[in-house]
Amino acid sequence: MARRRGRGTAPGGGAPPRGRARRGGRAGSARRNGALFTSAYPAWRTPPFFLDLVRRLGPIGLDPCASRWQRNHFARVNLTGPRSESPAAGVPGDGLKARWGELLWPGELVFVNPPYGQAVGPWAEKCAAAASSRAPVVLLIASRTDTVYLHASIARKAAAVCFWKGRIRFLGPGDDGRGRPATGATFPSLVAYYGPYRERFLEVFGDRGWVVPGEGLVVPVAERLRA
Repeated sequence: MARRRGRGTAPGGGAPPRGRARRGGRAGSARRNGALFTSAYPAWRTPPFFLDLVRRLGPIGLDPCASRWQRNHFARVNLTGPRSESPAAGVPGDGLKARWGELLWPGELVFVNPPYGQAVGPWAEKCAAAASSRAPVVLLIASRTDTVYLHASIARKAAAVCFWKGRIRFLGPGDDGRGRPATGATFPSLVAYYGPYRERFLEVFGDRGWVVPGEGLVVPVAERLRA
């Protein structure tokens, strides 16, 4: 009489061969979420502690890169793209085409955490252009020192740059809505500041990484208020 094979045995009564991952197991999960752990995953949401640092520079009046699926927006004006399909979305609008300075109230700033990947360059150029029109901007991106936009739109245009020490724990699809980070990023980050309060930026971000002054013009407050 043939012996029945147990659930955990292979043909012949032995253990299943090692290295063969079950469908839906750890290996499959890693393949599905592989892009999450690189800058190729575009929707890295900003953790609350970082937003608190930005608010020490001024109220966040505009988020031009707001997620249309995000429930709790942190800026007064949140642009969620040309089309808005979610009831939790902010204001439909293209952040790259909007005139940032016209959307700010006095004393407010723009916070930019753009979609990561190859689309970062235009956002860096937009930040530099907005700063030239007297709109203070804080930009958070991956630190890619080999890119043209970092040298042209950040090093030469920003008032100061902080090369972040360690890795920022962003919010991703695994966030439970209570501000718990899904994972730490596997790429380094930098924070660029375009605005008149360079010394204040150094005070807030000085212990968070290596802060260097940029070549951007620091617009005096009195001049900015007259503009």
